[in-house]
Amino acid sequence: MRRINVHDIQEFYRFPKAFVNSDRYKEMSDAAKIIYMLLIDRMKDSLDEKRIDNEGYVYLFFSDSELSRLTGYGIKKVLNAKRELITKRLLRQVYIPSLKETRLYLGDFELDEGVESNLLEELVL
Repeated sequence: MRRINVHDIQEFYRFPKAFVNSDRYKEMSDAAKIIYMLLIDRMKDSLDEKRIDNEGYVYLFFSDSELSRLTGYGIKKVLNAKRELITKRLLRQVYIPSLKETRLYLGDFELDEGVESNLLEELVL
């Protein structure tokens, strides 16, 4: 085994602890969790590009085909995972007809009592 040294450190996707620690999210599919991680990562780009709507919320763009390509999942699996995220209130899709674009908004975790989360604060740090 080759050990990792300080020069080998790579970038990683963030896996929210709520997916393991909260009963509300434990039973989610792995596909939904992976897609959420990709969306979190894309949100950092949206912050850099100042994609902020009139109400002050950060939004992002991520097509179903791009999610399919990155994950290796079929479109049907991507759509089911996104539906799962919407059901858990971790994702909201808003179509803007005048701009012909669909904005994705990430929801923060609704955690069990005594556990706090602030996704946006974690992204900025």
